[in-house]
Amino acid sequence: MHKWRDDAIILTSTRHGETSAVIHLLTREHGRSNGYLRGGQGNRTKPIIQPGNLVAASWQARLPDQLGYLALEPVQALAMPLMQRAETALVLQSICQMLLFALPERQLYPAIFDGTKALLQTLHTNPNWAESYVWWEVHLLGALGFGLRLESCVQTGGRDDLTHISPRSGHAVCRAEAAPYADKLLRLPEFLGGADNHGSHEIPLGLGLTGYFLNQHIALPQAKALPEARQRLAASLFGAPDVKEIRYG
Repeated sequence: MHKWRDDAIILTSTRHGETSAVIHLLTREHGRSNGYLRGGQGNRTKPIIQPGNLVAASWQARLPDQLGYLALEPVQALAMPLMQRAETALVLQSICQMLLFALPERQLYPAIFDGTKALLQTLHTNPNWAESYVWWEVHLLGALGFGLRLESCVQTGGRDDLTHISPRSGHAVCRAEAAPYADKLLRLPEFLGGADNHGSHEIPLGLGLTGYFLNQHIALPQAKALPEARQRLAASLFGAPDVKEIRYG
């Protein structure tokens, strides 16, 4: 018998039969996993398995590649405060759908788990929650091997006045070096380039930028579009621009 116990974030649940459910989780030490939960449709269980909630998950199966059976203990009900506002409810949906979409099953990403947990715990009280979400997508790209190099200019190594980013390498470029190639580069939001303050237009720009790289590295290789909630977040909430609008020229 194969068993494990781990901290987990509920991503989604699927009805199975009359009373049970298949639960999809992001765990800290066992990656994106799922399992069969007896009684998952019960009134006592439904509040626990809301997407975004933190639980202690116990899993067991005869073979390691089987679906297996889950037992869940509530740890922190993170979903409820986020569902009180339309904006944070949509961000929660985008987070869960992006993790299901981007992460391969049973591969360990403890940094993604820790970062997601921290974001969900602070999202409803953080006045800069939109900026934090964009940074979460930057870290998701990095954990998957497609990190954006935002600390310094690819040409000079300098850390000041970073205004653009290469669509091929994901490396930042300073204003002076970018000027001759402006029509071939993407705009780098000020808050991703190291500035402490930024205008309201910078959040849509940031979401458009991460969306470009998520499409290039994750969605297009699968011949799929980014998840529906993430598209709504970009189009409806922030009005994030498409690729053409995040280019200068």
